[in-house]
Amino acid sequence: MIAFGETYFSQPASAPFLIRTEDEGDLFVSFVIAFPRREAVPESSVGNEKVDAILGDAVALCPGEEQYEILFESYILYLVRDESYAAVGPEEVSEGGFLCIYEKSHLLDVLPLITDCQILEDGEPYPGKWKHYGIFCLDHIIDVITCKEPTIRKLTGAS
Repeated sequence: MIAFGETYFSQPASAPFLIRTEDEGDLFVSFVIAFPRREAVPESSVGNEKVDAILGDAVALCPGEEQYEILFESYILYLVRDESYAAVGPEEVSEGGFLCIYEKSHLLDVLPLITDCQILEDGEPYPGKWKHYGIFCLDHIIDVITCKEPTIRKLTGAS
């Protein structure tokens, strides 16, 4: 099973695919991800020796059959960014690989500016302890800030 804050060396050294996002109805959001499988690319030639040598080692990354649903039953905010434009500053601190938990992030810093979430006079966060989760996919970066732990379940087969 996968978990936030862990690094998985048994998985391919490539980020998962985002298969589906669902947020209709109640205040929940779920993400279905699949780690890639590698497929051989049919041999081809472009007529350039150096390019052909590179293409000879190429593999295609495709979503694997093993999929996981990550469910946030409540959230303060979530943000899906194109990974090409996502910036992560050196002052941000996180633990984990493709599923990370941020100890410090720009999003946590601005949370009181863009929501009603605040640090109360007694030092306690409202509406509870905020936690920033990151899901790093091949084309997407997903950020979720919530006060409640997500649940992850393995789905059987591809859907």
